[in-house]
Amino acid sequence: MTKVLGAWRILAIAVVAFPVLLLLAPSARADIIEIENPTGGCNINSTSCAGAVDLTTLLAAGISVPSGTLKFLVEDTQGSFTIDYTGTSGNVGSCQLNGGTPSFFSSCVGVNGGGFPGFSNGHDRSTGDATGLFSPATITFTADPGDCTPTSPCFLTLGFVSWQGSGIATGVPEPGTLSFLATGLLGLLGLARRRLSC
Repeated sequence: MTKVLGAWRILAIAVVAFPVLLLLAPSARADIIEIENPTGGCNINSTSCAGAVDLTTLLAAGISVPSGTLKFLVEDTQGSFTIDYTGTSGNVGSCQLNGGTPSFFSSCVGVNGGGFPGFSNGHDRSTGDATGLFSPATITFTADPGDCTPTSPCFLTLGFVSWQGSGIATGVPEPGTLSFLATGLLGLLGLARRRLSC
């Protein structure tokens, strides 16, 4: 009888201790930025994909990234692209090329702010453990030469997965856009100078 009571006592302690330990355990956090095959019957190299938004336009407007998972069906006509993220940070940062995207993209690299180690093609374990995503962070997806162009677009799902906290993701203009902007500004300066001299 004493052995039975002892077993019940151990079971009762275990039933109480398990939920307490579960509540005290640190929660895992991950901030994953990924590109993957599109959903809804589209392929990466489809000629069109209903509902896709232009990647450059989406990133130029800025994406408010909430806690949880957020995905967009996008049309990429610029090839490589870079995202700047500002906001709260997670303890595991990752960028990923999933599904068929490695056939069109060669790498993804994350550069953390504050001097923290970055990450590439998944979790960077060079420090013995996965590094976090520390804001402000810059994540670059590099397309293979000749892929994802205006004449041969790529359709992708851009995802912010298992996101902790919240922040803003914006696109970094590619050099062609910057030179176009600079040319426009120089033209406006020339026009203003001409009007002032008359």
